[in-house]
Amino acid sequence: MPLTENAAPILALALSDLLGPAVRGSMAFIRCLPGEVARELAADERFWVNGWQIAVVSQRTDESARSITADRAVEWREDKVEAVLLLVDTADAGAGMDGIYIAARA
Repeated sequence: MPLTENAAPILALALSDLLGPAVRGSMAFIRCLPGEVARELAADERFWVNGWQIAVVSQRTDESARSITADRAVEWREDKVEAVLLLVDTADAGAGMDGIYIAARA
């Protein structure tokens, strides 16, 4: 499902307002998007939220598409280096998602 031309920048602006300033170690999840939409947003360089590291969580790692595995997402949370916004492909992310939710509460 291709997104409209202005979808990525508009969604990024809305998320900037919702998330507010990035705070080191913060973690936010978006789980309601279809996997195809989450992957398309993550790969779009116009989908940028100031100070937030963005990735789609799936079964594959692809830096150019900002795609990481659940294990890597847990590492990002444990490192608490940057604020992290994860677009979760719930059909493709795998069993490691429980570890992300637990790590985000710590």
